Amino acid sequence: MTAKDVDRFETSRSRLETIAYRLLGSAGEAEDVVQETFLRRQAASRSPRPGCLNQLASARRSWPRTAGCL
Repeated sequence: MTAKDVDRFETSRSRLETIAYRLLGSAGEAEDVVQETFLRRQAASRSPRPGCLNQLASARRSWPRTAGCL
């Protein structure tokens, strides 16, 4: 990963955290997922998508069910 990639990530971090927050419902979890995904990407140089999907699936299981949800 190059310095340009790191700069691009830092520029996009806020937007990525906003998207993660909307998916997960927790600011702390959103920050953690974005950072963890970046570190995985940096270490493995592969797509970060599966890690985010795993976190989202885990969050969905922990959300309370309400009468309005199908």
